[in-house]
Amino acid sequence: MSDEKEQNPLDDPDVYQPHYSFWAPELKNQRRHAFKLIGLVLLLTTVFMWLTLPIYWGSYWQQPQNRWRQSVCILDLDSVASGTAAVLGPAIIQATTQDRQNQFHLGWTVKDLTTIPNYTDMGGSVWAHHAVQNQDCWAAVVIHSNATSAVLAAVNSDVSTYDPTGAMGFFYSEGRSYLTVDQWIPPQGISVLSRGLGIANAAFAAQVLTTVPTSIPAPAFGFSEYNVNPITHFAALPAVSIGMLYLLLYTFFTVNLWSEPRLQLQARLRLSSTLATRLLIPPIQYLFLSLWFSLVSLAWDVSFTAYFGHVGFFLFWMSNWVTMTALGFAIEGVYTLVGEAFIPFFFIAWIIANVSVAFVSIADQHWFYGYGYIMPIWNAVDAAKCVIFGTANHLGQDFGVNLGSVVGYGLGICLFTWAMRKWGGREG
Repeated sequence: MSDEKEQNPLDDPDVYQPHYSFWAPELKNQRRHAFKLIGLVLLLTTVFMWLTLPIYWGSYWQQPQNRWRQSVCILDLDSVASGTAAVLGPAIIQATTQDRQNQFHLGWTVKDLTTIPNYTDMGGSVWAHHAVQNQDCWAAVVIHSNATSAVLAAVNSDVSTYDPTGAMGFFYSEGRSYLTVDQWIPPQGISVLSRGLGIANAAFAAQVLTTVPTSIPAPAFGFSEYNVNPITHFAALPAVSIGMLYLLLYTFFTVNLWSEPRLQLQARLRLSSTLATRLLIPPIQYLFLSLWFSLVSLAWDVSFTAYFGHVGFFLFWMSNWVTMTALGFAIEGVYTLVGEAFIPFFFIAWIIANVSVAFVSIADQHWFYGYGYIMPIWNAVDAAKCVIFGTANHLGQDFGVNLGSVVGYGLGICLFTWAMRKWGGREG
């Protein structure tokens, strides 16, 4: 048996380090380093908050002032058919003209029949439905050609069979942007039209009672309301609103969890194999994750078959897949430049840039937010609205923009990866 005394592990400074109170002199250097890092993080976070948060808050700024961008087209067929004898048409024009004098007003525009192609093949109601559906305007008002003549005929024959709601139609699309439409279009539009109806009913009563001492319809004029793209299933709203934020969050989680094994693997790979790994493996992951995301809506009985049949769900899934790939490639490219420590700053900016324009109509916002048309989430939301609510078909544009983003951000990954290899830098 050796006489050498075994060394106590607690005496070895490499094995055991004593613990101290926070303000112990022995931790002076560590405290200084920690305070420097805390100060740096506080400074960077403060600067970044003031750079990014105003973008989101600003997306709601001056919405009432921008109401004039929400165009409401008026087709006055009453004045065309009845000439100077028309009552309802001139009254509605008068009410909308008065509304335009207010500080906050809708974009009332009187349409000229000569500027409407193939109008004779459509008629007023079909034109209005098409104009709203095609997003040529936010709403349309059709004052029918028999608005005045029909009520005059009723006065001279049988008032009991007269329906005043057939005099005028008010068309809008809730599915286009339910936040914008439900907040501004019907509330203010119906208010202005009601004032016009009041003017018309008073004028008609005064005109008829002075010439024909008989009963008149009460009211003489009314209107019918048509929601071209109604929201009938509220479980579909997450798919066209805040639900898309979770698509972005899960994309970030995927990038973050994939980064560590990727870095270990690509350290032993050639450049060509590294680029193939970075460009092929993430989209395969996103293919399945976007399917799970899409199936959540299906599980809550959201209908995808109303406008595209059984292809509707496939279109929704593919849109989400392309969107996740575009979002993920953007994060991957920036990750290559800034690394794990600073990628959360970009991620917050990426969220704010996408969310600020995706859920509130850009028509309500300052011109600065026009960048939203090239944001992946905006195009994904627009595609989802088309598939679920039957709004204007911009699928070619939506897929095209997001596929272009995939290509652009993918090239960025290639460029940044090549640069890191060429100049011998470590990723991030």
